[in-house]
Amino acid sequence: MIKYIINEVKNTVFTLYFVLVVSGYILFLTVPFFQELFFDRTNDVNIAYIWTISTNHTSISLALVTIANLLVADFIARDIRQGVIQYTLPRMGKKKYFFSKVLICIILTFVVVILSNAIIIYCLSFSFPLLTTPIESNENILYNLTNGFLIRNNSPMWFYAWLIFKQGAEITCVILVSLVVSFFSQSKLVLYTVPLTMNVLTIFLDKLKLLPMLLDPRKVFSFYNILDRYFGGGELEEGIGLATVYPIIYLMGTILIIYLFIIILHQRQVEGGYR
Repeated sequence: MIKYIINEVKNTVFTLYFVLVVSGYILFLTVPFFQELFFDRTNDVNIAYIWTISTNHTSISLALVTIANLLVADFIARDIRQGVIQYTLPRMGKKKYFFSKVLICIILTFVVVILSNAIIIYCLSFSFPLLTTPIESNENILYNLTNGFLIRNNSPMWFYAWLIFKQGAEITCVILVSLVVSFFSQSKLVLYTVPLTMNVLTIFLDKLKLLPMLLDPRKVFSFYNILDRYFGGGELEEGIGLATVYPIIYLMGTILIIYLFIIILHQRQVEGGYR
C-alpha cells in the first residue's frame, strides 16, 4: 500500500500539470497583497501582515480551494479513466485501496499548500522582515487571527505553520468530497465544480440557520478568532487547548466519515466499485 501511495504521489507531482497548479495557487495567494507592495508603509511591516492579507479574503480562499481541487480531481478522473481500479482494488482489498486514495488526496493537497506558501514567504523575506517580536506586529489583523497568541509568545514559525495547516485542512475536506462525488460522476467538469457547489451550499445553510457554527468549515478553519466564543471568554488563550485541537478533530472526523462513506458506497455500487 505504501509503495502504491508513493508511486501515485510521485506520478502526480512530477508533471507539468502539478507545476501549473502550484503556479496558479501562488498567483492567487499574491494577488490580494500586490497593492500593499506599492505602499511606502509596507517597508515598516513584516511578512506576517503582508502574507495574511490573502488569507482573509473569502473569494480568494474559494479560488485557492478550487485550484488545489483541479490537481486532485484530475488525479481521480485519470485513475478511473485508465481502469486502475479493475486490477488494483482486488489485489489490495477495498479497505486498503480506498484508504490509500484518501491518503493520496490529503498528501497532494498539503504538498500544494505547503510548497506554495513556503515559496511566497521565502520570496517576501527578501523585502520584508520575518516576524520576530510582538512589537513588529502592530497591525490588528495579526492579533485578531486564530492563534494570534503565537505572535505574542514570540513563536513566528509556529504562527505560520498553524495558519498553513488550517488552510490545508479546509482544502482537504473539500478534496475528499470530490473523491466521494467521483462515485457518481467521473466527469472532470463535475469534479472541478465541487468547491463552488460546497461553498454555495454552506452559505445557503448558514443563512437559513441550519448549519451549526462548529460544523461550518468556513468558520472552523477561519483565520480569525471565531472559536473563542465556544472555547474562551473573549481571549482565545483562555480556551487555547480546545480551540487549537478542534480544527484537528474536525479534519480527522471528516477523514473518517468520508472513508467509511466510501466503503459503504462501494458496497452499494455495481460489481467493481466505480460505474
